Amino acid sequence: MKKSLVLDAMVLIHLSKLNLIDACYRLYDTSHITEKVLSETIVEDKKDIFPEIIIIQKELKEGKIKVHNVDGKKLAWTTQFAIYDGEAESVLLAKEKGFILATDDNNVRNKMQLLEIKLIGTPRIIMDLLLSKKITKEKAKEAVIFLKKEGWFNQVIIDKMLEVIGHV
Repeated sequence: MKKSLVLDAMVLIHLSKLNLIDACYRLYDTSHITEKVLSETIVEDKKDIFPEIIIIQKELKEGKIKVHNVDGKKLAWTTQFAIYDGEAESVLLAKEKGFILATDDNNVRNKMQLLEIKLIGTPRIIMDLLLSKKITKEKAKEAVIFLKKEGWFNQVIIDKMLEVIGHV
């Protein structure tokens, strides 16, 4: 059974830049984002600078990404964990719906047990896509090179991803 994902802004941007949103749709059920994540990623006057905006808009139009409003009154719960903005809305949506949260935010990742949510990050999504044969080894390597260049990820994670790719 496919599982639904709540994407935070960084994961949404990474997957869009890598043209992997469509592949995610083949592995996971519908992807979900919040209004705040939408506003953090779609900046109309920046389309020429950030081409991923066009990809995200296409996926929204095709219904592959669903946007949710989150009750602002409930967001106070996340402040006790120092989680704010799009991450806060994403955590709340994942918790309320029982969806998996896709985030690369270390603050959120370090508190997943306290938050009582399941989560994955961009590296895991890429590996899941590869291992389920939704993307090729070449596409997975391209994605790892991109993540390394972005600089958000520890070299140990990059090395482990390359090791897994080498054994597929």
